[in-house]
Amino acid sequence: MKMPSNVVEILLVDHRPQEDLMFWDAMARSLSRTNREGRWICLIVGCDEKVERVLAQNGQSTSRTEADELEIALEISNEVEKTVREAKKNISSRLTDEGVAAVGIMGFERGLFRSVHGEVVAKKGLKMALWPAPAVVPVVMSVCTEENGAMRDVHPITMARSMVHNMKEESRITVISQRVTRTLNLGDLEHGSHELEELVRKNTVSKLIKNVHNLSKWWISGPAL
Repeated sequence: MKMPSNVVEILLVDHRPQEDLMFWDAMARSLSRTNREGRWICLIVGCDEKVERVLAQNGQSTSRTEADELEIALEISNEVEKTVREAKKNISSRLTDEGVAAVGIMGFERGLFRSVHGEVVAKKGLKMALWPAPAVVPVVMSVCTEENGAMRDVHPITMARSMVHNMKEESRITVISQRVTRTLNLGDLEHGSHELEELVRKNTVSKLIKNVHNLSKWWISGPAL
């Protein structure tokens, strides 16, 4: 189906499939085959198991919060940042190798996203900051900084929500996972995939999307876009 040129397409990748190289190969090939002319596509990537390993090595808990995020202490923020930057570089390089004009971005760079009293806020004029041209695919690592300077792991869905509230364009979200096989409308959430059901049980996704009025559909698909 041809997408209108004013629709922002946000692809979310949480921590689960990230260390599977076959997953990223499929993602890269899929994006390379996609006609991106006139389409505004963004990839939002959450913290993966590499960050969990950094936490464990420093004696920190690797348990995720109800929002499916990791607690990152101020004293190890720099080490976590290095790990996330390396992941950003690897993902962007893999996409670029397949001919995708990917640009890796840390969520806190240029003040794009920040945490204000616990809420993730996107910078005004975000669309122009992320997309110098429609053919570019920004790869946004889903992190921002707390008010005390500590890095915050933000769930990609939360990051997407802050993006949507900042843009006038219609937005469509795709949750990317190897095990997701269905495409659903908002009204069908109770029949969601394994990944989505897991988040809904935590009462996270359902709260977030109820407040996103300009999302006409919640798209769920596998890595072949």
